[in-house]
Amino acid sequence: MSTKAGAKRCKVIWTTLVPVLGPIFARMYDYHGTHYKPGKETFLLVTNHTDNIDPGFLIVTVRDYFRFVASDHIIENHFIRRLVTFLADPIINHHDQDSDVVYQDMLDSLRSGVNVQLMPEARTTDIGATGYISRRNATLVKEAGCGLITFHLKGGYLCDPRWAVERRKGPVYGEVVHHYSAAEIARMTEDEVYEAMCRDLQVNAYEENRKLRMEYIAEHPAEHAELVLYGCPKCGAVGRLHTKDERLWCDCCDFIATVDDFGFWHGEGMTFDT
Repeated sequence: MSTKAGAKRCKVIWTTLVPVLGPIFARMYDYHGTHYKPGKETFLLVTNHTDNIDPGFLIVTVRDYFRFVASDHIIENHFIRRLVTFLADPIINHHDQDSDVVYQDMLDSLRSGVNVQLMPEARTTDIGATGYISRRNATLVKEAGCGLITFHLKGGYLCDPRWAVERRKGPVYGEVVHHYSAAEIARMTEDEVYEAMCRDLQVNAYEENRKLRMEYIAEHPAEHAELVLYGCPKCGAVGRLHTKDERLWCDCCDFIATVDDFGFWHGEGMTFDT
């Protein structure tokens, strides 16, 4: 089936299901986002990556069909692969293939008038701040001659830190930062497109929550933090930190820290709180 034929099928499905299932999904994950209708012009939708269910937040908010770029691990199961392909026809990033393959798939879709959604970081943030964005994403926009929509997601990392095994209960917010038309993109240099993309997608979950003070509740919020905070801030011992419930401690010294419901860490001798 051609990209256009798949897009027509998926657009009908999304138009039918999203208004019904979208509000349910939003309530399940305490998601807040204002619906946005992009218009008829083809676009590349880019967003920061905070949570494994980010595509769901985008589908609820941006009311038009787009092919999202997904990692090949989501299609390992045969049934899931068939279902996801039928409902969304995603562009699959196979890790055993050269990046030129997925780049060409995105370019072909955009040139044929099918919208594409991409998370330029390629993986959920490790530390709550937007990570590296390749300049090649700006090259794609210029080469495709399409519009560009930049989208902010806030709160997703604090709901589901990459190191954690338990999801927190708390709000997630999403909004369109800017919609650059194809005409605007044509007037911009590649450097300007890249700078705009990096600027618009920059989010630091902790700095945002210093201002918002939103709570993210879990029964065991500290557990597994030693996967990333592996050196004791007090004595410097490596691999001697342990976690349980909201506590982090070192078995080489008397260091103890706790994490609060806002995601911040507190302990004597700590020079950081994230």
